[in-house]
Amino acid sequence: MGDILFSTVERYHSPRPWGRFLDAGTGVHSLKWLQTLNTESWTAITADNYMRAQIEKEQDIKFRPVDRLLVGNWMDSKFCETLGEYDTIFADYLIGAVDGFSPYEQDTIIKRLRNHVSENGRLYVIGMNPIPDHALQPAEVITEVRRARDACIQLAGHRPYREFPLNWMIRHLESAHFKILKSKSFTILHSEESILRQLRVAQSKLDLMPHMSLRQGMELYLRDLGERVKSAIASAENGRIPLSFDYVIAAEPTKITTPIPPSITTTSEIIRVEDPDIDNRDIRRIIADNEAQENDNKEETNQDINQNIEKTD
Repeated sequence: MGDILFSTVERYHSPRPWGRFLDAGTGVHSLKWLQTLNTESWTAITADNYMRAQIEKEQDIKFRPVDRLLVGNWMDSKFCETLGEYDTIFADYLIGAVDGFSPYEQDTIIKRLRNHVSENGRLYVIGMNPIPDHALQPAEVITEVRRARDACIQLAGHRPYREFPLNWMIRHLESAHFKILKSKSFTILHSEESILRQLRVAQSKLDLMPHMSLRQGMELYLRDLGERVKSAIASAENGRIPLSFDYVIAAEPTKITTPIPPSITTTSEIIRVEDPDIDNRDIRRIIADNEAQENDNKEETNQDINQNIEKTD
């Protein structure tokens, strides 16, 4: 089965042409999908030279003379001046990854994306609702893993990525002169492997911690946490623990001279999806020092739960 988030974008976009396409926070996963679309041209942006090198090694990613792979930062005004306008802009977990290279500028980057959407263009945002601080059992262990992972990243002197809720994203898109057309949410079903992968990210930071006693204590703690993850999964239905959700938003630009409508409180349609896409998103691997492994095994289950906002063309 293909990526349910990408297929949702395709369904929202049909039958419109893709035209000039901007992948605003690219990686191997999104660019492979982009190869399947009938675009006039595409521009893909990454903030990391290592990611550019990884993409250029991929035999499945083909470049036409009109296509561009750029290394740049959305907070660099001169870089943005070189981009032009696009008929379709795709922000695949971009806002959540921003803290790694432009902290506290998420709202600014949303406004900058608005400057590059053509008059009749579309913006598609994929994001993840934050893992809560605490949850009912057996999901509590997932919240602890998230805290442990972020603590290790910070103790190593790095910055963890930072997710934003669906309502926050809708509110800031509207403030940046976008009209929300559609939104859908996909419940994340965490597997043992997807949770332990986050622990491996934490473990990869141990050697960067400044004190041996800290490293040793954290190593023991992470080992114990891994065993508790296995116990929690063993007690979970079908070996999956539902917690949080990914979301897809379709938006179009509004005229800046017109007032922005008030934020809409939405109840998004919920779909359950096997294994979160936390780790196969390449932009996230940049922030986690490329420690997470790709996992493309998303499967859609238990559809028809709640109704999302649907403002069709």
